[in-house]
Amino acid sequence: MVKANELRIGNKIKVYNDVATVDGVDSTTIYTTGYFDDERLLGNCDCSFETAQPIPLTPEILEKCGFQLAPQRISIYEKGLLRLWLGHTGCIAYLINKDTRESHYIRDIQHLHQLQNVYYALTGEELSIYL
Repeated sequence: MVKANELRIGNKIKVYNDVATVDGVDSTTIYTTGYFDDERLLGNCDCSFETAQPIPLTPEILEKCGFQLAPQRISIYEKGLLRLWLGHTGCIAYLINKDTRESHYIRDIQHLHQLQNVYYALTGEELSIYL
């Protein structure tokens, strides 16, 4: 189940096992547009919060978001100033200091829409995703 206060327009979630893009949210409904293979529009879908499912973070999802496996590191992905350590229950997000390459903890992230929100908060840009 997805929480209303975690969703922004443009977030990706699963609705009836298809990836959908959030178009809006109110107190009882998530308004989405769904695509199949990013080509054929499935149409608009209004669903409840119980129907919508978050998309768990996996190495494949991170790569489709443009993150790259850090050289000589296991389970650490980087993109710009964001470093993610992928564990068994999600990711731990860190902000990288470009001068020293030190990492500073931001928060735990378990789902794609949370990663989208953190990325937007840090960069002011939407995270490009090729699902």
